[in-house]
Amino acid sequence: MSFVTYKKVNSKKTLAPFRLGGGIFGLIFTASLLFTKTETKSGKGAGIFFLVIFLLMLIKGIVQTRTFKAMYLIDPILAKSEKNVITLAELSMMTGIGEKRLHRLIKKFIRKKFFHDVELFDGDEPSVHLKIESDDTPQSEIELTCPDCGVKFTTKLGAVARCPECASIINI
Repeated sequence: MSFVTYKKVNSKKTLAPFRLGGGIFGLIFTASLLFTKTETKSGKGAGIFFLVIFLLMLIKGIVQTRTFKAMYLIDPILAKSEKNVITLAELSMMTGIGEKRLHRLIKKFIRKKFFHDVELFDGDEPSVHLKIESDDTPQSEIELTCPDCGVKFTTKLGAVARCPECASIINI
């Protein structure tokens, strides 16, 4: 069981490496242009403009990468939880992320619809409430074969499946 909505996350996840690579390449390229001799004043202005753009691109890539790493750190803990309620203190201890940052991240994941079946309650002790399906309802399972590596595995019908071997996402 996973609480991450893979369709929503996967479309944004692919931009982080692009932003990182593009930002680094752009900074190096623009810095090399700035430190060479340019005759016009507008050449320096354009170089500084692009330097700022590439720096922002790099920062955005770093932030996105950190965010997705945290999300994929939190999700297995929630999925393996046997309780319906986990306090932020417990989750913080298990993930190694500070409680304030964890609170902001979970709020962000819920707002952007990266997490499903998860609610965040701010009471005396902030906690994460999980909407776990009861085991009484029959779940129809289907056997799939991964198109990338050929491994056979079973998953719930109507869910987005992830290959246990190569982690490819398979839409059913």
